[in-house]
Amino acid sequence: MNDLKEYIRFILIENIIKCGRCYELAFKFVKDNNDNSNIKLAHGQLKTSVRHIKNHAWIESLLPTGQINIYDPSANIFSLKEDLKKKNINYIKEAEYSAEEMMINALKVKHFGPWHK
Repeated sequence: MNDLKEYIRFILIENIIKCGRCYELAFKFVKDNNDNSNIKLAHGQLKTSVRHIKNHAWIESLLPTGQINIYDPSANIFSLKEDLKKKNINYIKEAEYSAEEMMINALKVKHFGPWHK
């Protein structure tokens, strides 16, 4: 039953990600939480057992334990990176931005990203 729940959740997440708002939503989250220097905007790829999204954005934060927490606002997922890997959901970071770096990049090119390609 858990496998079925996970599969349904994954299908729903995939449909949400298809909306193509990951850069916008991740940008807005970092902007709204820019008092927390522990969070970074990440741009890169999302690979799962059934899908490979080459351009994706999410938020990463380093926990005091040294673990990386991921928040994917387009799928509304909060999870430890290592726990996602166990479920074959891999966030592959290609670039990372502080709130200040993010704002500078967005102002230069007048869009939410990606900026590293």
